Formats: sequence, structure tokens, C-alpha cells
Amino acid sequence: MKSCPNCGFTPPPGTGPRLLCDACLAPFRNDSIKTTSLEAYERAKARPDGSSLICATRHAVLGYLYSVGRDGATDQEMQNALRIGPQTQTPSRRTLAKEGLVENSGRKRLTTSGRNAIVWIVASLA
Repeated sequence: MKSCPNCGFTPPPGTGPRLLCDACLAPFRNDSIKTTSLEAYERAKARPDGSSLICATRHAVLGYLYSVGRDGATDQEMQNALRIGPQTQTPSRRTLAKEGLVENSGRKRLTTSGRNAIVWIVASLA
């Protein structure tokens, strides 16, 4: 698999056919997006050091799931461990799932509110 041309990250072998962070390069294709959303995207996309916050968040989520191995993690566990909010973590995890890099383990764990939550794992560990 190739490295991301924007941030240089090289995904581990066997993590899927697409670049992990194609969002680093993908332009918005929906003309109805509000200006504030575009501004927020541009701020997240281009950081002063040339890296991408969007890409960095996906890498952090994937890296955390690798670190916990087959135990996996719920969205809430990832958010707590990475100290990021659900509005940041969930879209990153959702994109990783769409790309086939992470998947539902078929297990559930209780959240702090006592509700069942899906346990996510790295697809290559399934």
C-alpha cells in the first residue's frame, strides 16, 4: 500500500486497498455545505506543520485499536483513551470501517451510562 501523499503515513500491511487518509486530499463535492463547515474542514485539513488533523485523528484511532488488540474498544473507550470528543472520533472510526480497516467484533460492552456499545477491532485481527 502507498503512503499518504499529504502526511506520509504508511498503513500497516494488510490494512486494505485504499489509502487510510484519502480525506486529506479529497475535496468537498457537495455545494450545499455551509461556509463555516468548509472553514472548519480547511483548518482541520491543513495544520501549520503540514500534517492533517483529519488524517492524524484516523491514525490515532487505528493506532489505539492496534494497541488494544483483540480486546477492541467501544467508541466511548476510544474517546476516553485518546481524549477526543465523539464528534471527532466517531466520524474517523466510521471512515475506517467503510475502508475495511476496522470492523464490528460482534461483541458489546457497557458504556458509562449502562448502555450496550459495539466493540470495534482492527479488521486484520478478526
